[in-house]
Amino acid sequence: DLSDRDFLTRTLALMGGDPMVQLAFSDSRTVTVDGTPQWATYKPYYATVEPGALARTEVFEAEDFVRRMLSVKNLILNVSSVVWRREALLRALDACQADLKTFRMAGDWRLYLEALALPGARIGYEAEPLNVHRRHAESVTHALKADLHVAEIDRCHGFARAAFALPRPAVETQEAYLAEVAKQLGATLPKVVPVGNAAPTARKAAGRKRK
Repeated sequence: DLSDRDFLTRTLALMGGDPMVQLAFSDSRTVTVDGTPQWATYKPYYATVEPGALARTEVFEAEDFVRRMLSVKNLILNVSSVVWRREALLRALDACQADLKTFRMAGDWRLYLEALALPGARIGYEAEPLNVHRRHAESVTHALKADLHVAEIDRCHGFARAAFALPRPAVETQEAYLAEVAKQLGATLPKVVPVGNAAPTARKAAGRKRK
């Protein structure tokens, strides 16, 4: 992965002196393994969650960002596009480290959700694709078993439901996305949890206690 020269300058500017901005990330463009330009931006993918999603640079209230976007799909598609506030990263790692050990594909998504669950948290986004993501023919995600892939998405959905008290339309969007991925991969859908009892699978597995 590569970065433009002003990647740090522009992402750090979004964090500024506001300690509640837990992390900031930029849009990415992709290249093939030999460096050939591939995708100029991830914005078409962002728009599958919400029309015009992440079209402009902005600092979001974390609750709004998660409910509208991150509760459905991991829109922070490349970890090298992220700059963390050190204290926020350490706090999130400490809170969910046991859970993270059981993830193979969606651990980054789980970590972002944990960091943004802090009351009053915010997140910065730079709309310019300042990060360069090198895509390999056989990625980690592609190599995973389909059922595991779907199960980890379900666990992240469950955490988002509990930590952010998602409204019914958001939960229905989660369910539709999970069914879509399962169909694409030929995977088995996890057991459906009623909306009124949407306790996250991950917390049950890890025995995590809210602080």
